[in-house]
Amino acid sequence: MLPDAEYKPVLSVSIPPDRRQVFYTSLAQFRQRYPFITNSGLVVQAVIDATQMEQQMIELLAHLPQSIQITQQGAAYLWQCPAGQGSALTFLEATRQALTALLGTGHSSDDQDQPTPPSDTQG
Repeated sequence: MLPDAEYKPVLSVSIPPDRRQVFYTSLAQFRQRYPFITNSGLVVQAVIDATQMEQQMIELLAHLPQSIQITQQGAAYLWQCPAGQGSALTFLEATRQALTALLGTGHSSDDQDQPTPPSDTQG
């Protein structure tokens, strides 16, 4: 096997800005568990761990007493909860907006979509 310095990756993975913190956290945790793994193996595992963390968070939010649904559609994250719905450019911002709407506190950024109240279908 070639040392990491001589390794030419076949696939390049770009880490979206909103996922970098989770990626680097996963990378550091994985490096502690497996200190002798190659850099390329470490990056692959960190990407997998970061994706799993995001999926676990989505599942956790969906099972709260007042459910929060977050889905990715293209480059946007759409969120919906009993208090409203909206969209954001990052998973973290969508989570913040949904929790803020649900709890009825906090502030909103001008550059992000504002939560909209759920439609009232009752007469």
